[in-house]
Amino acid sequence: MKIHACLLFFITMMIILLAFYSPKYLPITIIGYKYADLVDTPPSQKRENMESNIRFFNLVLYSSGSDEYDNMKRITEEYYKNFSNVKTVYYTFSETLEEPYKLENNVLFIKGKESYVPGITDKTKLAFSYFKDEYNHYDYVVRSNISTIINFELLTSELAKQPIDYGSGLTFSVESIDVDKTDEKIYDVNFASGTSIIMSKNVINRLVEKVDLVRSDIIDDVAIGIFIKDHLPDIKMIKIVPEKYTYVPDYHGEFEKVYDHLKNKDFIFYRNRNDTDRKIDGTQMSQIVKIIS
Repeated sequence: MKIHACLLFFITMMIILLAFYSPKYLPITIIGYKYADLVDTPPSQKRENMESNIRFFNLVLYSSGSDEYDNMKRITEEYYKNFSNVKTVYYTFSETLEEPYKLENNVLFIKGKESYVPGITDKTKLAFSYFKDEYNHYDYVVRSNISTIINFELLTSELAKQPIDYGSGLTFSVESIDVDKTDEKIYDVNFASGTSIIMSKNVINRLVEKVDLVRSDIIDDVAIGIFIKDHLPDIKMIKIVPEKYTYVPDYHGEFEKVYDHLKNKDFIFYRNRNDTDRKIDGTQMSQIVKIIS
């Protein structure tokens, strides 16, 4: 009996020692816990684990039917396929649509007519509401636009280090804004730029519950900032590290100049918009994607 007890003790100690020195080759369970669970995970590995679990719903503001915009859509949708943790949907108005909505592949068509205000804001509010049942499957909703490219790999790393509820790569704090075509002023407005509005699922779910309170007479990025100030006062805006955002000027299709602007830079957000010739945007966007891919 004593021999059996000693033998059992010896075998148990050998298993524990083997597990201690080679846990990956001999996974054992001690009092209900795997040995690996008892070892403190290094910080870098914890961050990797967190990053692998961060998921984005990327809603891209877009106007269909223009060769320039459709070209930029093709470029960005191919780029965004590189990120397995990102679902990208483009949303646009359609005047010929018979039903209120039509989701076709990765484009949400919404019945309506394009305009700056109230068009963009109404379109965004309707898109937010349409996908309301999706948000609990994601950590963040990003409202980006067709003129912006986002490196979601770097954004994932940044948010793993500093989670946020509401923010952007570019934020604004203004003393007051004038409401168009009225005498109304709104004071102390903080808002995330429409190039990259980032909201946690907590914020987007709360916004959708009260989406009718988001003003349509103000452009959507500002209107969202005002809504959060008035109705979600516990939410604070955070700016992603400033040097992670870049405006890429018009280099007239000269690849070398675009390359020099971007080389050795870990930008997350690339703003690419020419106000006079949108064809240049498509050419330059393809160059940006080629450089950062």
